[in-house]
Amino acid sequence: MTQLATTIVLLTSLLTANAMAVNRPNVILVMTDDQGYGDLSCHGNPVLKTPNLDRLYAESVRLTDFHVSPFCTPTRAALMTGNHPGSTGAYRTSSGRTMMHPDEKTVGHLFAEAGYATGMVGKWHLGDNAPHRPQDRGFQDALWHRCGGIGQASDYWGNDYFDDTYERATVDNKQGTFEKFEGYCTDVWFREGLRFVEKNRDKPFFLYIAPNAPHGPYYVAPEWAKPYQGNEQVANANFYGMVANIDHNMGVLRRRLKELGLADNTILIFMTDNGTAAGAKFQGLDSEAVTGFNAGMRGKKSSIYDGGHRVPFFIHWPKGGLTGGRDIDTLAAHIDVLPTLAELCGIAVPKEYEPDGISLKPLLDGSDEPWPRKHHVVQFHGAAGGNALPAQPFAHSVVLTERWRLVNHGDEFLYDIEADPAQRKDVSEEHPEVVQQLREAYQPFWNKVSPRMTPVRIDLGNPDQNPTELCSQDWYMQKGNPPWWFGSIRKLPKVTAPWMVNVRRAGRYRFTLRQWPSAAEKPLVAVRAKVVIAGQEKEMKVPAGCKAVRMELNLPAGPTELWTYLVNDRGQTGGAYFTDVELVPDDESPLETEAIPLRAAVERATPSKPTVYGIGTDASITFNAELDTLKNPSRIRKWANDKLKLKDGSNLSGIDFPALGITSWSADSFGNAAKTIWDEAKLNELTLNFTGHNFGYNDSMRKANFSASTINTTGNQAFLFTDLTGADFSGAALNIAGFSGRMTAFRKAILTGADFSDVTWGLSTDGLTEKTEFFFSGGPGSTSAADKHRAVTFENADLSRITGPAKVAMIKNLGRFDGNTAIGAKYDQAMLKRSGWTAAELEAAGWQKVK
Repeated sequence: MTQLATTIVLLTSLLTANAMAVNRPNVILVMTDDQGYGDLSCHGNPVLKTPNLDRLYAESVRLTDFHVSPFCTPTRAALMTGNHPGSTGAYRTSSGRTMMHPDEKTVGHLFAEAGYATGMVGKWHLGDNAPHRPQDRGFQDALWHRCGGIGQASDYWGNDYFDDTYERATVDNKQGTFEKFEGYCTDVWFREGLRFVEKNRDKPFFLYIAPNAPHGPYYVAPEWAKPYQGNEQVANANFYGMVANIDHNMGVLRRRLKELGLADNTILIFMTDNGTAAGAKFQGLDSEAVTGFNAGMRGKKSSIYDGGHRVPFFIHWPKGGLTGGRDIDTLAAHIDVLPTLAELCGIAVPKEYEPDGISLKPLLDGSDEPWPRKHHVVQFHGAAGGNALPAQPFAHSVVLTERWRLVNHGDEFLYDIEADPAQRKDVSEEHPEVVQQLREAYQPFWNKVSPRMTPVRIDLGNPDQNPTELCSQDWYMQKGNPPWWFGSIRKLPKVTAPWMVNVRRAGRYRFTLRQWPSAAEKPLVAVRAKVVIAGQEKEMKVPAGCKAVRMELNLPAGPTELWTYLVNDRGQTGGAYFTDVELVPDDESPLETEAIPLRAAVERATPSKPTVYGIGTDASITFNAELDTLKNPSRIRKWANDKLKLKDGSNLSGIDFPALGITSWSADSFGNAAKTIWDEAKLNELTLNFTGHNFGYNDSMRKANFSASTINTTGNQAFLFTDLTGADFSGAALNIAGFSGRMTAFRKAILTGADFSDVTWGLSTDGLTEKTEFFFSGGPGSTSAADKHRAVTFENADLSRITGPAKVAMIKNLGRFDGNTAIGAKYDQAMLKRSGWTAAELEAAGWQKVK
């Protein structure tokens, strides 16, 4: 062949390949979290407004009998692999069962191997560690948060949906780097998704957008929730606000695709991962909606009734003819997505994938050929709370056909879904032959998944993630759930279990044991620590005033279990909820043990001698700054109890907690009738977690300094009847009510001269449903109209999450000057801007504007 002919052939091949690449469709798969079938106005919701999703619905092909798993991780595993969740190994949301077997191939792998750019943003929930992260599973460009929800235990410390820090990973940086973002989480995910689209606009791409919303906690900017507040048919206004924000972002996404000229040849899918979590109120998991809308179905998230796993599925692809608002009522499922997308994009599925699902392309094309699927199985392995582990055949399962649902949930029930979509009438006695047929249909499913429901291991010494940051959410529990959120961890539960691990390389490993994330700067409450792994163990004493301990061991390569033990001064044993494991160079020096001190605690200690304060009625505690801890005088017999509690009725006046090296404090008392004295106590720059009801009940906190602290209270009626005269909350983050507490806060609290400037109210008041009229109602004080200079101040405060009845009550109550509940309040222009409030509503109530 001549050189010219060779050149022509090469050019022809190159042009053909480029033409094929140009013609291959892009794919954008959007899956929201905890949004149910009924949480869309296009599905009949009479209150919720979703105009952009309604438009997509009208222009798409809709699968109206589409099923996923009843909760997060299993759906994601099936979506990624095309396989039933049990066979992937990722069939629960914690307890070491959120990760897929390494031999499972994902849709990310499939499209990357076919020459697509692959991207993922949002919630992954299929493993936080190598080799299970999105960057390990075929996604070349990933921006994601760890664990199952923002703010859960393994997520970046301090994330709260707004201005958070997430992990970015690329093909050149599989280790990943944490990066801080501005804005609300859902806005960030869609914004970053569009960044990926614009970066790869000239080649085919696959983008997976997985918002964590509207999963709880239900945080959203007030403007999104406001249209739904005060409506008796709305179970949770913030939940609807989160859906409305998603809808807005879907509109932004579609408009930008059109502007880029990509809309016609992009397959756009919208779906959700399970039934509604908070779109309606239910009696338990399996009832019909008591309040709100659930599209006539029975069950919610975590239910095996249809409301738990029947979800929306819209697919839109103008160039492929998938438009026009057409319904397909054939039974379909999450396991079908991978083979369907592969066929639509002309990608052959290699044998090693072996998906359980089938391609829906014939249905999408309008084929009248007989459909091969006769049934589908959904099983909630282990049931809610993991109390039915290990999983058993038939338990908590449903066998579905287009007419029947055979539910096994305690007893066995058969429903004719066509005649009885709410699944009210059990017809198993009338149709025993159907029951038998469906039981027989179930058995092949169990035979496939049960051998694969075995532990999946986390790598230690993997070069793509070293050190490995482990969290107790991945402890492999025999039953139940491990400590997976801070509401549990802050109680330091006395439980431990193993991490199932695989030591990739033999060598010297360093173990760092903590009870909190390193960034939290919280003390390690233990006197002894131990590590057990690969037939070895190492133990050390835990000195006071440290936040972590380190030990080193030489490990052989191979699969094993890692156990940690922390023993407190009462002899009670728990585990290290956070443990870092690092492969380190072996210089043949002696294996080390080390205590990691709290940051700069000793430097802050200022008292020259110990000071004794009364604790309760019959004991005292010496605060000894030199030891950075609380030292027990020999006369206290019950020191083990008194040391940690500082119980109700104590005299804590004047104590400088930061100077003692204390950076955080958790307590469940201070809510009873005994009067605790906090006058002039310094509690600034701390993290304060008060878990009991009525925190501060009848206490005196005159001139107490809470400035720049984070105050978390999870009980009802925080700061009840508290004297806060002259108290300083400036710059504090107040996470005081809304998510857990139903009742009001600052009820009849004396706030004369209190300083709330620069505070951030961190939680929505949407949860305040009882005694809301007493929110910031004020107690008896000496302020009168002549004492306006002593009014409580909210200058530069961010009160944007105080909305609805709570906002109305607060404005009214703080504007009074009647000599009894006389408080008064000051505000400035910066407060209005940060809070979204208006001067007119404040001045009408008697607030004072300061310049």
